[in-house]
Amino acid sequence: MGLIFFLVLTKPIKFQADSLFYNADKKVLYLFKNVKIEYDNINLFSDTVLFYHERNLLYAFGNAKLRSGKDSLKGGRIVYNLDTQKGKVIEGRTKIEKGFLWAGEIYRVNKTTLKAFEGHYTTCDYDDPHYYFLSEKVKVIPKKDIIAEPVVLYIRDFPVLALPFWIFPATKQRKSGFLAPKPGRNSKLGLYIKNLTYYWAINPYMDFTIGVDLYERKGITILSNYVYRIFKVLEGNISGTFTREISPKRERWSINGIHSHNLPLGFKLQAKADFISDQTYATDYSEYRPERLKSEAYSYLMLSKGFKIASFNLNLDYRDNYINKRKETRLPDISFKLFGKEMGPLRISGGGGFLRHIIKDTASITEEKYLFFNEKGLIQNNLFGIFNINTSFSLSHKIYPEDTLGNKYPVLHSMSLNTNSAITFYGRSVITPPFFDKFYHFATLSFGYSYSPGFKAIHVKGGGARNPSSKINFSLTNDYFAKRGDKKYSLLKFTISGNYDFLKEEKKLSNLSLKAVVPLPAGFSGSGNSTYNPYTGIIEESGFRLSFNMPIFFTGFMLPSEKDLRISGTYGYSKSINKETQIIQGRISGNITKSWNLGYSFTYSSEQNRITSQSLTLDRDLHCFSLQIRWSKTGKFWDYQFRIWIKELPDLKVERNFFETILPSLQE
Repeated sequence: MGLIFFLVLTKPIKFQADSLFYNADKKVLYLFKNVKIEYDNINLFSDTVLFYHERNLLYAFGNAKLRSGKDSLKGGRIVYNLDTQKGKVIEGRTKIEKGFLWAGEIYRVNKTTLKAFEGHYTTCDYDDPHYYFLSEKVKVIPKKDIIAEPVVLYIRDFPVLALPFWIFPATKQRKSGFLAPKPGRNSKLGLYIKNLTYYWAINPYMDFTIGVDLYERKGITILSNYVYRIFKVLEGNISGTFTREISPKRERWSINGIHSHNLPLGFKLQAKADFISDQTYATDYSEYRPERLKSEAYSYLMLSKGFKIASFNLNLDYRDNYINKRKETRLPDISFKLFGKEMGPLRISGGGGFLRHIIKDTASITEEKYLFFNEKGLIQNNLFGIFNINTSFSLSHKIYPEDTLGNKYPVLHSMSLNTNSAITFYGRSVITPPFFDKFYHFATLSFGYSYSPGFKAIHVKGGGARNPSSKINFSLTNDYFAKRGDKKYSLLKFTISGNYDFLKEEKKLSNLSLKAVVPLPAGFSGSGNSTYNPYTGIIEESGFRLSFNMPIFFTGFMLPSEKDLRISGTYGYSKSINKETQIIQGRISGNITKSWNLGYSFTYSSEQNRITSQSLTLDRDLHCFSLQIRWSKTGKFWDYQFRIWIKELPDLKVERNFFETILPSLQE
């Protein structure tokens, strides 16, 4: 193996090959087999290389590869000038961050830019790729963009789409540029083009998006979105839309946003904006089902701070319920809370504040405002080392400026006293049962007492008389389980609970509630509940729930999938004196082959005697593509979605909207 050094300019070149010789007349160095040349950060590998010393020019033939830092070019032949650091690759191929570029000729025009003619680009790593983009002229700026004109998309060597130019992102970092538009058609809007949008990456901390949606039957929508974030200081976003409709002529709008800000002195500001011109705006325009089904808008502004012994909150909020036409405003809602302080066995906490609450509906407007204070206490004791006894009390007071009779500063009081305790008895089998090491039984008896004195009524909203209450609450929980080694197997758990009210004139004992959970083998589980009236001897309410979750087997073999195809379901039954209901829910999900994933779910209601909702999703892994087909139905309304996209270039996708521009809408 030959090894030789040359000095070019001020930097040495290192040549290495199995054999080499130098022609002094022509000043050419010939290198053969396993050639490696190192110069600065440039490495050249090839079967044969000719180095023209006077011109500092390299010619490489056969399996040539040029590497500069992390970037590399491969080709049948490479010509490279060491002075200008420009070069040409014949039948070249190079890897870019998200894919591969190959062409008849690739030129390195400077340290950061490549140009190619008859260039092909793909993110598919197969030698015979599933798809590629072909362009007469391609410019590559590593870690920035791939600019091509014109562009033809080929799938399996078949042309399917042509564009006059396109800019592909060659980096995963945020960068400014136009986003992919979404053409479509539906029965309400007619033909449309959505997302004619420009994305502006202002700096590492914020970006801004502005664009328009064009509708054949409705007009134009202007939309914008501003996102910002400064680590550990503030973050949020605000977006808005404005639509000027042509039929009927009207203007509609929406504003949404969220903000979080860590202020000086330990204060924190949080805000949410959710305002809309009318209830049906989202229903008419949104593609997303949760937005179309949205029943209320909620906005707030909250300032808070924590101290060593207390916390402070100032809250302003607004809630607009579309269903019952009710609007609520808390302006302001001020509160402070004193953290608990130990005083011997007693722990005391408290707080207070001021609230102004306005409610407006279709019939009236009501307003209430009051100061409020509360005190709480807790004592924890252990009796005989067996009973943990917790005793707590709470007092609250609301001071109003005036009642409906004109009395100044009426006060509404409330008070409660609670004490509770529990004891658990343990038991286990003496004889070793079959299949298990031991059986265990835990019985937990819980009991408590609560008391609240009565208070006279005052003439304010919610100021009705408070009747006194004196109750004993009790419950008994039985838990049966078995152990084998370190593993625990639950067998049965049920609880009986109720209360006894000393101050009631009749029927002092409440209805008794029974709840039970029964784990079953093979992925099944069951639970039940009932309510028993001890005076009539009637079970007034009852119900049970049976559910399962298990893999699907066919003829004893699992379907050929990497992820189990599973089936799950629930049967629920409930019965009261006047009503009986059965609900069945089912779901199948998982891979049906290594590439296909299935998801199907449904809900059946006996009350409506039909399937009330169902959905079907099919996902297909196409190596460098992904395909998704979705269909859903709730009541009489149904929707579908079709989408296929390139995994590494998710903005390059074909959706349902594309086909609706050329085909009748399936929902018409």
